[in-house]
This record gives sequence, structure tokens and C-alpha cells, in this order.
Amino acid sequence: MAVKFIDHSIEVKAALNDVTIAKLYEAAKAVEGHAKRNCTMRSEDSGMLAESYRADVDEGKGVAQIGTPMEEGFWEEFGTGSHADTKKNGGKPGRAGWWIYTPDSEGPEGYKSNVYRTKEVAEDMAAYIERTYGHDAVVTNGRKPNYTLEKAFIANENKIQKLFETGLQEELGT
Repeated sequence: MAVKFIDHSIEVKAALNDVTIAKLYEAAKAVEGHAKRNCTMRSEDSGMLAESYRADVDEGKGVAQIGTPMEEGFWEEFGTGSHADTKKNGGKPGRAGWWIYTPDSEGPEGYKSNVYRTKEVAEDMAAYIERTYGHDAVVTNGRKPNYTLEKAFIANENKIQKLFETGLQEELGT
């Protein structure tokens, strides 16, 4: 009795690759959508951060990246100032204390943003800037991290795993 071996490895690899790439796009879009919905820095105060999250798939490498080109994305993820997450931020501490920024300009001529020990002192300085120079002056000690991307990945982890499992099972007929 003769055994005939038929090699279907090329077709199988192509089918697996097609399914994997298709599911990679679906997974990336799911994470992107979640990040957009849960971004706390909305367009009115951040120059459209939520809308800037994008998924990019490199089909050749079989990887997806989700992120934003905006600097505010880093602040959204890890926080700033006294609230910065130093463990996830490469160990870099945030700026401690209180400071003032002027959202409507670069600040009064000759004014340099300082760090103030207390909120009250910073508020007094902000009131002085507003009175003297006519600029809005905002007092802050930073913003808390939101972990927008991290939460998006975690929230979609099981869904993505199931997406790939189902896709491969359907393609392989198992």
C-alpha cells in the first residue's frame, strides 16, 4: 500500500495569516474605541486628545499599536505633578507643590511659572496675575493618572482572546 503525502502547509499558513491579520485589526479597533470613550481629557480642554487615539497594524510583523501622538496622552495615562505615577513613569517624580498656568497666553511678560508650597499662596499669585495683567491664571498641583490605554487593554483582553480563538476555530473548521 502506498501512502501519498499532500502538503497543504502553504494554504494553511496563508489562511492562518489572513485570519490573524483580520482579527488583529478588530482587536486594535476595540482597544482604540475604548480609549476614546474613556479618555478624561475631553476635546474642550485638551485639543482633541480623545479623538486622537489611533490603532495602527503592521501586517508584516503581526503587531498592533494603539496610542496618540499628542503629549497630553502621557499626562492622561500617568498623571502630572503631585499625582504623577512614578512607578509606571520610569521612576520620574512629578512636580511637587502648586503652580500656575495661563491657558489664554504664554503668561505676562517677564512672568516665570514658579512652584508654590501651598495652594493658598498660588491662588494669591493667580489673583495678582489676573488683576495686574488681565490673564486667566489657573492654579493646579497636577492631574491624577487615568491609565486610559492600560484600562482599554485590560477591559478588552478576554474579548480579544475569544476573538482570535473563534476566528481560528472557524477557519480551521474545528
